[in-house]
Amino acid sequence: MNNIKLCVILSLSVFLFSCSSINTDKHEIPVIDKNPSIVSFPVCYNHGCSIIKNIHVSESTWNTVESLFMNNETAFEERLAVRKAIALFEQEAALHTPVGNDRAKNTIEDLLGQQDCLDESTNTTHFMTLLSNNGLLKWHRVGSRVYRAHFFLDQHYAAQLVQVQTGERYVVDSWHLANGEPAYVQPFNEWARKRSFSPEENPSD
Repeated sequence: MNNIKLCVILSLSVFLFSCSSINTDKHEIPVIDKNPSIVSFPVCYNHGCSIIKNIHVSESTWNTVESLFMNNETAFEERLAVRKAIALFEQEAALHTPVGNDRAKNTIEDLLGQQDCLDESTNTTHFMTLLSNNGLLKWHRVGSRVYRAHFFLDQHYAAQLVQVQTGERYVVDSWHLANGEPAYVQPFNEWARKRSFSPEENPSD
């Protein structure tokens, strides 16, 4: 009986404290679509991209996204725009899929549309690739997903931007937030050490 309780506790710990319950040593990491378009791009959910649906961006949403990138004169301003664009893409995705049910981090409730960090990092990478493919990113390029694992119970994936002129890497992490909120941005070295997200890179307004 004690062994059963221990297994239950360990399972819940992995689910709640690690961003993904998927063992990536035994499961393939979701493949990134290099050519998503505003008329058809994938959104995945329900942990480890177990469900994938292609959706489109409405004209009104896309016009709003484009307006975010019209007058960015620094890399910092562009990262702020990326945060807001991710929120808009997530809100659009909620009109076509159940991801509107997605809550911050993981939840023990069985919610259709809930996303772990494999879902979130894959979707965010697709969103940012849409921005790049349509010429909206001037100061950054989209990097590959990043991974950290301080302990067995703490594996985590996130999306990544790379500043073109300096090569500095920035993590774009939406898993910590509910659907439709601006993603967190953080220098990679700080994210890898699990530092708190700074209000400078992530202003509340």
